[in-house]
Amino acid sequence: MLGLDPTGQNKMFVELKELVKDKNQDLQWRETARWIGFEEDVEEETERWRRPHIASLSFHSLLELQKLLSHGVVLLDLKQKTLPDIAQQVVEQMVITDQIKSEDRAHMLRTLLLPHSHSSDQQDHSWFSRNISAASLSSLMEIHNGQSELCTKVTNRSEADVNKNEGRSKHDGKLMDKIQERAEATVILVGMN
Repeated sequence: MLGLDPTGQNKMFVELKELVKDKNQDLQWRETARWIGFEEDVEEETERWRRPHIASLSFHSLLELQKLLSHGVVLLDLKQKTLPDIAQQVVEQMVITDQIKSEDRAHMLRTLLLPHSHSSDQQDHSWFSRNISAASLSSLMEIHNGQSELCTKVTNRSEADVNKNEGRSKHDGKLMDKIQERAEATVILVGMN
């Protein structure tokens, strides 16, 4: 099985997050599925995790994946380690390949850096978003002159998120127990127009 080493430990963790509106009609990235050896989905009604199961792909999904790999932005082996730095690289590549206009750069970056949430408890439990530092966000946003308002808002939110998430929650502990040390992690962000 993909992602398992010979001892049966999970060497890969994948989060699927969708761009949704919260109860205040603000956009955020909400975790809707994850793969730790098996697929787990969030039930919309109860916002609880369903039992792990073996996922199957439809032929249509495989065609969409082929199209994404052929025409989308795929960046492998980046030196960047934080979500803001990776988002910056993705946006720059989207501009270079004419997927977005240069003037849409700040809007796309702002969308990619929207808050991340876990479905069951409305707190931010994303392993990736905790790695955002206020300093890296500030330096990232200084690259684009005229974006100081975005820089201030995102930096202030990031500092609050770091303070809020200093201790590991019960959710984090259970989740981290399932993932082998030094496992690779992936986050997939899905947003519709």
